[in-house]
Amino acid sequence: MINKNSRVLVTGCGGMLGEAIYEVFSKVCKVRATDIDNNSPWLSYLDVRDYQAIKNRVEEFKPDYIFHLASFVDLEYCEKNKEES
Repeated sequence: MINKNSRVLVTGCGGMLGEAIYEVFSKVCKVRATDIDNNSPWLSYLDVRDYQAIKNRVEEFKPDYIFHLASFVDLEYCEKNKEES
């Protein structure tokens, strides 16, 4: 159960779903919101394609829960960049 002592790491938090999750959870626990595009002051940079960066962030923050929301939403980009997608 999530409470005020819980730590939640959210990847890909820069979109509409991520912002909604941040708004709810930041009121009840400690949230580390990350995204590849830091378009808001409450976001910190994290590229989920970088395994070492993810490992470092998890070891540093020690989350109780991880919400993985990161995704590419550009279908044409994904078709042209299958390895990255």
